[in-house]
Amino acid sequence: MNIQTLTQTAYDSGRSIHVALDAAPRSTPCSACFHRRNCLPAALPDGEDATLARMYSGTARVRKGGVLFEAGSVPERVYVVHTGSFKSVMSMADGRQRIVAFHEPGDVMGLEGFSGISRSDVVALEPSEACEIDLRALEDAAARVPALQRQLRRLMGASLVQAQQDQFALGSMLVKERLARFLLNLSAKYRSRGLAYDEFTLRMTREDIGDYLGFRLETVSRVFSELQHDGLIALNRRQVRIVDRAALAALLDPKFAMDWKPATVAAPALRRDAAARGWISASA
Repeated sequence: MNIQTLTQTAYDSGRSIHVALDAAPRSTPCSACFHRRNCLPAALPDGEDATLARMYSGTARVRKGGVLFEAGSVPERVYVVHTGSFKSVMSMADGRQRIVAFHEPGDVMGLEGFSGISRSDVVALEPSEACEIDLRALEDAAARVPALQRQLRRLMGASLVQAQQDQFALGSMLVKERLARFLLNLSAKYRSRGLAYDEFTLRMTREDIGDYLGFRLETVSRVFSELQHDGLIALNRRQVRIVDRAALAALLDPKFAMDWKPATVAAPALRRDAAARGWISASA
């Protein structure tokens, strides 16, 4: 039997490290993955199974709080979130840290590796898995397959636009605007991936949200309460339901919209349903 070296993640003092295991050859899990249509394999033409097999190098499993890869490391892989979620954390010389991105199933992480060095720690928000894509194999395939090259350019461009808008939001938006934008962007991402986008679970804590948006935990809680009191959203712990999408979007300049289309269910009907679940009062 032919034996192939695969990668698995082990743990050392809360840090994830990659160790090699000998295992029988197996096909990539991409064909059965729900996120395939939004992922890198979607850009490969039919008949490119061998190319995909060269790119895919295993699955990294990371416990909550574990580090998938660290800032300053020389990357050999990029990663696609398969299950769970991650956050990217940048650190300053004086010890201060800032969350600069959240990553959920289908998101590609580590594209900055093409620059030659990782810029942030990527930490699991919960027990998570990420598909490992060999960086050099990906580069070689992109040079040969124009559709894959375009996909990479699209992903990098979208990441740049997101970073620019995040920078503007931190410097110019009111706290309520920042939180509204955050919720609408999450909703738009889920919608583009065929997931429930009017009702979803926040995988990050409110403290993490505040760190990302640039305000304190107390402010996050207060603004969430204000949005619920105004009838724009309904909350049940980490579960969020967008009750009045149009009013939530109206808080923002349209240039910051990803794809904030109105829900097909009218807002009054959403409010009645939220009241029936006990998320908001019937008079809200």
